[in-house]
This record gives sequence, structure tokens and C-alpha cells, in this order.
Amino acid sequence: MHHPKLREISALIDEILGLNFPKNRWGDLERGLLSASKELGLGESIDTLAMLLADRNVDPKFLDVLANHLTVGETYFFREKHSLDVFQKQIIPELLAERFGKDQHINIWSAGCCSGEEPYTLAMLLMETIPDLSKWNISILATDLNPRFLKKAKEGIYSSWSFRETPKEVQLRYFKKVGSAGWQIDETIRKMVDFKQINLAEPDFSAQLYLYPDRDVIFCRNVLMYFSPELIRRVGLNFYDALRPQGWFITSPVELSDELFDEFSKVQYDRCIVYRKTIHKQVLHKPISHSHKAAEKRERLVFTLKARKTVADIPSKTKHSNPITGVQPYELAEHLFRKGQYAECATLCRSELLKAGQKHNWQRLLSRSFANMGQLEESLRVCHEMLNFNRLDADTYYLMATILAEKRELAEAVKVLNQGFYIDPDHLMSHLLMAGILRRMSKDTTAAIHLEKIKKILNGLDAEVILNETEGLTVGRILEMVESQFISER
Repeated sequence: MHHPKLREISALIDEILGLNFPKNRWGDLERGLLSASKELGLGESIDTLAMLLADRNVDPKFLDVLANHLTVGETYFFREKHSLDVFQKQIIPELLAERFGKDQHINIWSAGCCSGEEPYTLAMLLMETIPDLSKWNISILATDLNPRFLKKAKEGIYSSWSFRETPKEVQLRYFKKVGSAGWQIDETIRKMVDFKQINLAEPDFSAQLYLYPDRDVIFCRNVLMYFSPELIRRVGLNFYDALRPQGWFITSPVELSDELFDEFSKVQYDRCIVYRKTIHKQVLHKPISHSHKAAEKRERLVFTLKARKTVADIPSKTKHSNPITGVQPYELAEHLFRKGQYAECATLCRSELLKAGQKHNWQRLLSRSFANMGQLEESLRVCHEMLNFNRLDADTYYLMATILAEKRELAEAVKVLNQGFYIDPDHLMSHLLMAGILRRMSKDTTAAIHLEKIKKILNGLDAEVILNETEGLTVGRILEMVESQFISER
């Protein structure tokens, strides 16, 4: 039985700290409150905490203690490789080309930086990417609500767990061994980052940034998932104001939302979606390119981090107008789709569908191309044709449900997914989609059933295995998404 004031306290914490504790997380909230109460010398008095929170002149130090016990600092270096690829291989070269020989500056903000792994990763990528970094004015602002996280970040000492996605040569280059199990970051990298305590839940936190010029890039990953939709929307608007024109906002894959970030333009690269502050909102699909016009101004823009698990070697752009010899039509269609050339892919699909033979793969690719171009009704029409051809394919039901969810026809999407489960009860992506839809419908208990099902399906599989039909997601990444987005009461 939960404390009777948890509903009131969770509302106050959401308002003051921006931390969202729905009913299914009240167990976590209660445990955090009890440990905070003990540290504050209040015994186990949740009632006293409720009274202190209700006081509009609450002591900031009291809030710091609460934040320490209610936030979880779990991160690591080089996390989420695809967004780092976009940062290193697309955004930075574009900024270099734009500003080389002029006002050579780059301003970055890591919001919700936790214990510092993210901003230090960005600093290392800049060090690796810009040969004459000393000639550039680099500002990396890193902010977090939790003062203990910031203290650890400033010290820059990490255990081996923070390096689980870091190549050994990079760790040896930028860290030195201290003590029996610690590694301290190089002083040059440490000085590139300026840490500051900022509460993203404050109505206009960007007003605190007057000492910092407009940001070129804002990273806020795996933070917003703990906020209410209303707060996410407000934070997104503040990020928009804090960015310069054409600036970039990068969040995690599980936090993408066209609805909550509708002021931004969406840019899709090969395996990553990011947001951009543009005058006219648009949706762009681009491959990550290793070449850039910056190369015309520079003798070299080297990307010296060696090929590894965390920074993918993504092929250069290949235009449809240049024929690709030695490949079958379907391979070419898939190639066009991966490159974001959906109109060309759809044209090829429709041409092949006029010919005799197997249609299903072509129809699926055509439907996905229509969906990515925003032609949702056309995409659904093709799905219905696929079901007429074969009603026993769970992948088709999943595809149809994703389109219905995009149209915000959530109840119909649930109905379609349930039809698919009759055919394949273990369809992984259908369970993941169903959990997300149910959560949007505030049916967290039912959503948790599907998340537990995902864990059972993936139990025993190697974390590095890339699963089919998941856009390159590994077993480990899917489990991480499940654990981070949906925290069940224990």
C-alpha cells in the first residue's frame, strides 16, 4: 500500500523538478523519498517532505537532495552511435565549411549530461575531427539537475563500466589510470567542457544561458522520457529558442515525437532522425556522406576514430541516375530506400509490380516508401492489397499498425496488432509498437505485459545480434529501450 500523499507529491515533483512519476512508478518514488528523508534528518517522514515541497519558497538545497535520490545516473561514453555519426560526419563538417576563415566558433549544449560521459564524448569527437582545433573557439556547455552528477563529471574519473562501448585505443589516448579501478580524463578534454546546474523544468531555463551565445547543436538524450508530455513540449520550445537559425537538436530514438517537437524540421539520415531549426518546416531524408564541400576549403577533414561498434562506416551517397551494375532490381530498390530516395524506390516498385511473379516484397517496399513520403492513405491501400494476397503474414499487420499509429488512429492500430498476434504471438516489433501505443493511451499496465513478452523473446540472445526488420537495432539496444522508457514498479 502506497503512502496516501504520493499523488500530491508526484504532482509537485513534476511541477518543480520536471520528474514524472506516474502511478506505476510510485514504488520508485516512495523509495527515493524515504532515502532523501533520511539524508535530510527527517527520519522516514514523507508527510514532512510533502509539506516542504508545498512551500513555494522551498530551500534549493532541499531540492538538490531530492534530485540526488530521484534521478538515475546511468550512461557511458560513445552511447547511441548513429546520432554521434551524424554529429561527427555531417554537422561538424558543415559548420567547418560555413565558418572556416571567418568567425571560427562552435557552440554545443549537452542538456541532462548526467556524470559527463556525453559532453566528454563530444569533445573527443571534435578533437578527432578538427585537425587545427586550437584555432577554433569551442564552447561545450553541459548541464544537469543533479549536483552530485555534476561533481563527478567535473572530477572526470570513471570506472570501466563507462567504457563498455569505447575502443581501447581511444580510452588509452584520452584517459590515464588512477587508483585500482579508475580512469581520469585528459586535462585538455576536461577543460573543453563547462558544467552548470540547470533545471529544465523551470518555465524559461534558457534565460539562465545569457553568458553563452546561441547554440549550434543541442544534445538531450534519454532525459525527456522522464518528463510529462506537457513539459517535453515546453522544453522543446526552449531548446528551439536557444538554438541559432539552422541549429540542430538531437534526442534519442525513443524520444522522437513529431507532435511534441513540431516546430522543428525533421532530417532523416541512414539510421538516425534529428531535428533542425529552419524557417520553413520540412522533412528531409539524407544519407550520411563522408565527403563534403568543406573538403574544397581544407586539405583534409579526417575522421580518425577507427572503425568500431560505436561509429558506423556508412557508405557514401549513390545517386539513382548513376546505374549500379551487377545488382538485381529488388536489391536496387532496397538500396534506394536505404538512401532515402523514396519516390525513385516507389517508381521502381510500381514498375516491377506490373510484371508477373511474386508481389509481396515489392508491395511491402512500396507501402513503406509511401509511408516515408507522408502518403499514408496510399501506404494503407497497399497494405490491404497485401492482406488480400496473404492474410497470414504478421509483418503486414505490423506495417499497417505503424501507419495507423502515425495517423493517430490508436484504437484501430491496437486491433490490427492483435490480429497479427493470432498469426505470430512472438512478433517482436509488434509487441514493442503495441507497448508504445498502449502507453500513449495511458494503459501502462497492459503495456507492461508486452514489454515483459519482449524480454522473454530476447532472453538468451547475444546483445550484439542485429535483428531483422528493426532498422539495424541490436538485441541489447532493444532491451535498453525497454528498460529506460518503461520503468515498472518493483
